[in-house]
Amino acid sequence: MPQAASNRVIVPRDVPHEAGDCLITELQSLSERVHAVTRAIDTAIALERTASSAEAAADVVVLDDVMPRYLRAISALQACSVHLDDAVQFLRKC
Repeated sequence: MPQAASNRVIVPRDVPHEAGDCLITELQSLSERVHAVTRAIDTAIALERTASSAEAAADVVVLDDVMPRYLRAISALQACSVHLDDAVQFLRKC
């Protein structure tokens, strides 16, 4: 956590328009990355469902607790995405 505090970006109140545009671009890029990771998790879930279906067809029972972990990750990423979108909207209004 101490490192997180040292990585903060402090922007003065009178930020030039170009600096605001740069921040918006960075936030949009980060938002796109969050969406890409969410899609990757969706793909992993689909692959696991396909694999578990094949195993079920072979009368093999698999107890798996991976799905809840994926679902928690997706939930966190969705919350992150919402906050990133809010930040972009806020900066556009400034």
